[in-house]
Amino acid sequence: MDKRIEKTKKAIKDSLLELILQYDFNKITVKMITDKANIGRKTFYLHYGSIEDVIKDYKEGVSLELEKSLSKNFSNSENDIHNIFIDLTNLIKSNLSFYKRIAKNDTYYFMRNVFEKMLEETINKIYHKLYHTGSTNVSYYSSFYAAGIMRLYFDFLKGEINITLDEVQDIATRACFLSLDDILNRKH
Repeated sequence: MDKRIEKTKKAIKDSLLELILQYDFNKITVKMITDKANIGRKTFYLHYGSIEDVIKDYKEGVSLELEKSLSKNFSNSENDIHNIFIDLTNLIKSNLSFYKRIAKNDTYYFMRNVFEKMLEETINKIYHKLYHTGSTNVSYYSSFYAAGIMRLYFDFLKGEINITLDEVQDIATRACFLSLDDILNRKH
């Protein structure tokens, strides 16, 4: 991709992310984004059809980053899946105020669905790569894990649970790899 296009798209995404910290989603306009990105409206529409398209592009970028980070660690062990949580935690730490904002503000509820779907797709790909399965049941497990994991992370981000982000990561890992009996019988 042309460097100028990359730079412009990054400016648009960064501007939207900054605006999310200040405004409810339904209050953000293309004009606000273009003013903050210091570009014209025509330039915005040259790259995106709507604000939702910017969100979609952001989601795809985050998803690719997670997948790229995870793909270097495949070795057919549970630690490969554990890397999802390490990478997810690092992603959240990289812009904690943004993720807290979207978790606490109901107008950004759709973002939870975006991240949950992204996590589900990533887990599904990893299961297929690690265990070489074509089973459709894998998608049900991926969906189940993604929903529970996102709930855990979003409860942390909303301040509803009083633990650290690293503890959230540890709970997510244990929940995915241990049976309920193992979790309840372990002394932590």
